[in-house]
Amino acid sequence: MNCPTTETLERLALGFHEDPAPLRAHAAACAACAARLKLLGADHAALEAAAKAVRLPRVPRPRARTPWRPLGLAAAGLLVATFLVMILSRPSAPPAAPPVASSAADAQVASKGDGLRDAMSRINAPNGILTGVDGRREVLNDESKLFRRKRNENASGEALDNYGESVGRRDPFDKTAVTRPGPEPAPAPPPPLGPPQVLPPPPRPEPPKLAPEPRSEPPKPPEPPRPEDPPVMIFKDAGINPTVDTAKETTSTFGLDVDTASYTLIRNSLNRGQLPNPRGVRVEECVNYFRYLDPAPETGTFAIRLEAAPSPFDPERHLLRIGIKAKEIKESERKDVVLTFVIDVSGSMGQENRLELVKQSLRELIDRLRPSDRIGIVVYGSSARDVLASTPVAQKERIVSAIDALRTEGSTNVEDGLRRGYGYATRDFDGKKTNRVVLCSDGVANNGVTDPESLLKQVKDKAAEGIFLSTLGFGMGNYNDHLMERLADGGNGNYAYIDDLKEARKIFSEKLAGMMEVVAQDAKLQVEFDPATVATFRLLGYENRHVANRDFRNDKVDAGEVGVGHHVTALYELGLKPDAPGRLATVRIRYKDLALNEVVEAQESLGRAQVKALAADGSASWRMAATAAMFAEILRESPRAKEVSWDRVQAEAERAARDLDRPEDAVEFVELVKKAAALKR
Repeated sequence: MNCPTTETLERLALGFHEDPAPLRAHAAACAACAARLKLLGADHAALEAAAKAVRLPRVPRPRARTPWRPLGLAAAGLLVATFLVMILSRPSAPPAAPPVASSAADAQVASKGDGLRDAMSRINAPNGILTGVDGRREVLNDESKLFRRKRNENASGEALDNYGESVGRRDPFDKTAVTRPGPEPAPAPPPPLGPPQVLPPPPRPEPPKLAPEPRSEPPKPPEPPRPEDPPVMIFKDAGINPTVDTAKETTSTFGLDVDTASYTLIRNSLNRGQLPNPRGVRVEECVNYFRYLDPAPETGTFAIRLEAAPSPFDPERHLLRIGIKAKEIKESERKDVVLTFVIDVSGSMGQENRLELVKQSLRELIDRLRPSDRIGIVVYGSSARDVLASTPVAQKERIVSAIDALRTEGSTNVEDGLRRGYGYATRDFDGKKTNRVVLCSDGVANNGVTDPESLLKQVKDKAAEGIFLSTLGFGMGNYNDHLMERLADGGNGNYAYIDDLKEARKIFSEKLAGMMEVVAQDAKLQVEFDPATVATFRLLGYENRHVANRDFRNDKVDAGEVGVGHHVTALYELGLKPDAPGRLATVRIRYKDLALNEVVEAQESLGRAQVKALAADGSASWRMAATAAMFAEILRESPRAKEVSWDRVQAEAERAARDLDRPEDAVEFVELVKKAAALKR
């Protein structure tokens, strides 16, 4: 009789073989088969001990009987019977190869006996590989796995099956042997098998679904308001103008600007004990914040004043100051205004009493308007809504009552607010009056259309129809300076930042006429330097107001707007050629005069002989402008300001304030210089 296969001996060891007598007789005569049979018996004993060791607690089953349980048991019995038929109908394999000497590692493993550690070492290999004493690790076939599960089912439940799944399973019909290194005869090829018939597992019965018992739940608390975005200050870094060699370029052109928001943002930061963000520092807005002593024009729209002297911070450089003063009119001479306020009442406006400051500022404005002026109010949070139709200021109580009722709500849909505000302004448009939308916001748009370009298109279209836009900024820590500035520029208006009630009073009293009535539209300034006298020049600020030199007389190009009584100052840093006589620069201004409804161009020149010999000879306005520009240059970390000390800036600020007869804004500026110096140190 040939040596039986391992599967046959497995069935013999388990007591499932149909004719065990011949096999037992053969095993008694064949030492190899006897050793294999003994090993299998030891394996099964060890597996049984392992199953008992890892026994899991049984989960108590529900006592209630279910109608589908007999069907599940019948399906399970049918599945077991099918596997038994497959096993019994399988042809016998050819004789196994004779045993070979086991390796030292096998001998060490076999010497551990039949205990739990030996069993775990044998079944620890992946995919159910069994280590035998003949030096090979043979894959346990599906039948042996099935019988071993059945044998240990009563003792360990599903513990052994779960363990097998955790280490992975191979194809149950894969007979491939995995060998260890070492010489051994090649195993005989297995007999060809037909395609296996795999039956799906029986469906597991689901527990019956019980209807939940009705119970009374406490009412849900109201949903908290939508949290705003994390605090962030949004600025646009426009860069720093380069120094230009007049051998390559002699002309500089830019649009006029009367915004002052950057200076008040800087002041707010310093008063909080923080240095401002360098990207939010705009030199021209710091310079234009102050009142200078330049006279208004006797005739015409603008008066131009030119002054140059050595820089108080660098004797090798000269500073050219260009002061432009717009005509002034009496309060009784200005046009009536139709104002539509678009007020941000989103959740972010509740921080630091921003909305309360807006309400206080509007009350200040109402006290300074004429009874014939009109005010309408639109608010926006997640969406916009009407608050007050256009109402004459003569009905002051009605307007104040609408303002006092404002409360914060929702997120920030600035697009919807502007759309509804422009709808009001269009409906109430009066060509004989000044028509203006005033946006009061922190500029944070997080709902609806938030793309600045889309918002700008609407603003520019309405500006072309004669409805201008001014922006008033409120808040710190969560503020979009860039959006507020661009909207004002696109809407032919001005941009101011209100950090306290004192600033609101200043805007709505001293600057009210300029804010309400425009005298010059698309105003551009061009400076032409004489290369025989000037070696280099650099414009301080106005980086985001650049206009191509060729477009100076192109009246379709958008530029700046200047209101009644506005003062515009620009500074150029010059490198002069020594002892070169002649003209220093020619300054031209071009704009659309709204009173005349025509384009006007004017110019003024400055000769080399008019340049002051010393910085101390400069006027108080020249020194104040020079100091304010250097203050901004240091804060925005300009390379030209690295060698300038804060002590020098403070000394010049104190001298300029004294020569200006110590106005409130100049005295405050000295204190801000001290705070900035302390923070920088």
